[in-house]
Amino acid sequence: MLLCSSAAMLSAKCHRHCEIKPLVFSTISIHQFCFAQGKPRWSAMERLRPHVRISEFLRWASCYASSTTDRVRPEADTRLTASPNPPAKIKKMLERIRTLLRPSAPASESRIGSGGFVYVTETEPTALRDVSVGAIVRNANAGPPWIVVNHSLASVCVSRWPGRLLRVEIVEKAKEQPMAYANYTRASAVAVIEELPAHSLLGEYGGLLADIIDQIDKLTLDDAFGLSEALQPASLEIYSTAWKNWLAKIDANSVYLDVNHEDTLQIKAEREVSPVGYALSLVSSMVLTRGKAVSGQAAITVDAEGDVELQAPWSGATTALLHAAMAVGAPNLLTPQEAEILKTPWKTKVRGPSY
Repeated sequence: MLLCSSAAMLSAKCHRHCEIKPLVFSTISIHQFCFAQGKPRWSAMERLRPHVRISEFLRWASCYASSTTDRVRPEADTRLTASPNPPAKIKKMLERIRTLLRPSAPASESRIGSGGFVYVTETEPTALRDVSVGAIVRNANAGPPWIVVNHSLASVCVSRWPGRLLRVEIVEKAKEQPMAYANYTRASAVAVIEELPAHSLLGEYGGLLADIIDQIDKLTLDDAFGLSEALQPASLEIYSTAWKNWLAKIDANSVYLDVNHEDTLQIKAEREVSPVGYALSLVSSMVLTRGKAVSGQAAITVDAEGDVELQAPWSGATTALLHAAMAVGAPNLLTPQEAEILKTPWKTKVRGPSY
């Protein structure tokens, strides 16, 4: 898979998406060094070339930005190649890298709002999981882990399901705050103002998406076979088309417009990750968990690098549910006929034809 400065694409090729591990570059050049979730993936670079360090990369990028020829790159280097893109693009990216590398400092009062949203899952401390509306919850100590207060619903990263979505006001801010680009505030104490439906995090059609996600923990082996067998011949192409239609709306210059998106889970573009938020990644990871719970190790294979690959019928079930999520969560990207094709396995094998 290829990561690029305009977006970061998370692919579900062969259903290896389920573990959601740090992304790895398959090819890399200076102008292709990029970010996932707005932060540099140093681990991905170092996995490809262990001896490449941040200082070296900045030196190469600085040299390139001040030159119009390819002669600036170290001749011994065979993997970092000079880009044909205009130097202005490199300069802009270099400045962004330097901004991200600046030491953390307390955020200004003007940047931090008085409140926001907290998404609480089973991994959170008991006091936060069980808090009632109107109550104040505090950190057990002054240090981390802090309470993460997101400034907007769009900034909440939904990596687990189910959970509680709380609107809170910050009672006490943590002494250490994230860098200026962050869209959240660290708090050591918050007051819970209200509880919102968790499906609000999944967008306009979050209720329908939650219906799909909530059924995953109930899937049987027969359900997985049924979903796989009900996949329609045109469904992969339609799913890819939905991605392209979405990209054309939010980033007409995206380098991924002409890419096949049959296996795509996320593309980081602006502050969005997919047409249906984090729903696709949730489906992926939850089917993996369910498949292993039902079929044990027979549900997966693990390659020499430790990458997990779902096996039939769970791989097909994942595809069917990803397609259903796209159809119900982003109907404006498809024709009614296309949406029906994507929903066919879900409607006929799990929810029934009246869905």
